[in-house]
Amino acid sequence: MGDWVVTGTESYYNQVLVLNGNLFVEDGGNLTFRKVTLKMNCTYDGQYNITVKIGGAFYVLEGSVITSANSANEYCFFVLSEATFRMSEGELHECGVNSSM
Repeated sequence: MGDWVVTGTESYYNQVLVLNGNLFVEDGGNLTFRKVTLKMNCTYDGQYNITVKIGGAFYVLEGSVITSANSANEYCFFVLSEATFRMSEGELHECGVNSSM
């Protein structure tokens, strides 16, 4: 899967998703994970991003995990002002890039 652009309502349950690209939740987009593992498949630090844009909503719930497919390569995560991000009983791993490198 390349870049994933969410413009409507999408909901996923009990799946493992591997993303070889960026995730964009656009204005009016609504993405919900329940018991989902999302693996960002970066080949180097910061290659891919998750971005929740103004007016977008992303819910990570009920045991969902967002991580990197390769723990040596982190992704970036941005939630812009006036966007919605909620995490409840979820986990976030291997996120962020050391800017001093």
